[in-house]
This record gives sequence, structure tokens and C-alpha cells, in this order.
Amino acid sequence: MSLLHRSVFHRREKNKKSHDRSLPPRQILPVSSIQAGAHGGQISDLVVDRLKRNDPELTRLTLDRALDCYVRRSFKELLEAFCGNAMVQAVHLGPYFYGSLTDAQLADVFKAMGALFVNLEVLTIGTLERTYTAIPGASLGQLVKSAHKLNILRVERFVSVSNDDLQMLANCFKRHPSLQRISIPFLHYEGGEEPQNMDPLFTAIATLPKLESLQIGLSPPCYDQLHEYSLCSLSTFALSSIITSKTLTWFALHHFDLSDVHVMAMATSLASDSSRLRILDLPGNRKVTTLGWQSLLSALQQNCYLETIELYAPREAQSTRRAVYVHLRLNRNGRRLALRDELISKREWLDTIGNSYSNDLLAVYVLLRDNPSICCP
Repeated sequence: MSLLHRSVFHRREKNKKSHDRSLPPRQILPVSSIQAGAHGGQISDLVVDRLKRNDPELTRLTLDRALDCYVRRSFKELLEAFCGNAMVQAVHLGPYFYGSLTDAQLADVFKAMGALFVNLEVLTIGTLERTYTAIPGASLGQLVKSAHKLNILRVERFVSVSNDDLQMLANCFKRHPSLQRISIPFLHYEGGEEPQNMDPLFTAIATLPKLESLQIGLSPPCYDQLHEYSLCSLSTFALSSIITSKTLTWFALHHFDLSDVHVMAMATSLASDSSRLRILDLPGNRKVTTLGWQSLLSALQQNCYLETIELYAPREAQSTRRAVYVHLRLNRNGRRLALRDELISKREWLDTIGNSYSNDLLAVYVLLRDNPSICCP
């Protein structure tokens, strides 16, 4: 940990400022929990002892204080407690705990938690504050690999990656049996101008059999460099493999500087029957033009599931964007999907249109234009 990071940490500890508002929501699992370190050093031995004896009521562990609040005798005690526990189901590593560790201690903590993570279901690391060193991508991969029951992974902190780290993460994510929600919004790499190949990571995540939501993004420093160097390589094939996942309903891809080619590839996948995506969130991608929006409009004439799109639209694409949003409203109300139901009569459809769209004539026009058989005798 750099001198700057340590000074920031100790100054914050001295001032004892509240940081609860920046932490992720704590109601993750309806289980008994303990806010470890809530009373400072007085509770440190209690936490370690409960971990060691596998207290059945200690199913959630929140480490959000400095290291010395938990272990007064030796750092090794905490590592041994992690290794011997099989009851904890949810772990949150807060910024003050994480910030008080050296890089070597952090690596030891991740390694020691391997046994604990056998039964782990929820893991959150850090907050949106970015004053501490990044988590090594390789270490994160080892955690994911050992946590066979992990279903929620949220890392609200920079994750440093190289091409080797990305490949290792891909190997650890591939066909993970339990992961349902992944949030890694701050992938970060430093130094050099070699493009980082994101394809292995995306294609591996696409193999997850239970994946429901995925959020991946680049850190602000990396995004700023994209305008000068091509530091991020992401193929249309890798994107399409994510979109066509039959279990994925929410996909957020932040600040990847996507082009029309990427959006057109996603639109092609959305038009297929394979996609069940409902929310597509693409902020910070400002290269998309009218061509990309037109491809989305064409896809939505066939897609009955997508309900929300967040994407930059230039001035010349505003009319196409409005047309896209009409189709999204139809999907949100389930009207286009209902058209596939052969049991719904034309009379019922006309009544539905009159009741649901009396104040939305544009939606009525689009619905009837795309499905003229509704009005046929």
C-alpha cells in the first residue's frame, strides 16, 4: 500500500468519519449476521473465536473496520479462523479493512478464505471510493474458482487486469455452477499500449448456466485512454455470446466505447429467439450513430422481450430513438409477446388496444402496422 493510500486511511480513521452511506446494501440474505468490529478491539477475540468454532449463527461476516480491530495478537489468527470456518454464507470486505492491509496481507487473506468460500453464496468487496490499491485480477479469479456455491459477486473497486489476468479470470468463470449475478464495473490496467483482449472473459461468462445479470465496465482512467489508444479489444462474437444467453435478463456494459458494428451485432442477437434480455444498459458509449439505432429498431420489430435500452443517441438519431422506445413500451406491457398467443381473439385484441393505448396513438399505429391481421375480418 502506497504512502498516499496509508495517509488517507489513517486520516480517515483518526477523524472517524461515517462511511456507511457508501457501503452496499446489507440486506443480502435473510440470515443471522454480525457486524464484526462494531465495538472496536473489544469484539476482536469474539469474532475470531466464533469463526474458529463454526458458530451456526454466524452466517454473514462484515469486515468494515481496520485489521487491528479484529486481531490484537497476530494476523495469523484471523487467517486460521477463515480456514476453519464452514458456516459463513455472505462476506463483505469493507474499505477500512481492505485499506489497512498490505498487498502481501491481502494475498494471504484471499488464499486463507479458500476454505471459507466453499460454502460462500454472496461476496461483496469494497465501495465506490477509489482511494485504495486495486484488487489483483488473478487473486479474484482464485476466489471465484474456490467458491463453488457463490451466486452473487459484486466488486465495487478497481480490479487490475493484464491479458494473463483476463485469461485466468475466464478459466475461473467458465461453467461456474452457481453464479447468477456478477458486477465488476471497474476493470483497470496500467502501463503499456498492448490491447487487452476481453474476448476470453466474455465468452467464458456466456457459459454460466444460471447467469441472470451482468455488469462489466472499465475504470475512468482506462476509458479516458481509449480515445488515444486502442487498449481494449472486444469482438462482436463475444458480445453476441452474452446477448444470446437464455438466462440473462440484465446486461450492463459501461464505457467500452462501442461502435455501430458492436451495436449491430447485438441487434442481430436480439432479433433471434435465443435472447431473453429485458434490460440493456450501455452508458459511456458515444460512438454509436443513427446506423446503430436503426439496427436496434429492426431487431425490436421481432424481439418481444427487451423492455429498456440506455444508450447515447446523437441528434440525428433522435427520431429513430423515439421509434425504438415505442417498441420498448409495447414489450413492457407484454402486448407483442401476447400476439403469439393463438387463444387471444381479434376482438379481445381490439378491446385491449382501446383500453391500454387510448392516450398513445403512436403505439397503436406501430402495433397495427406490424400486425395488420388484427384488423382483418
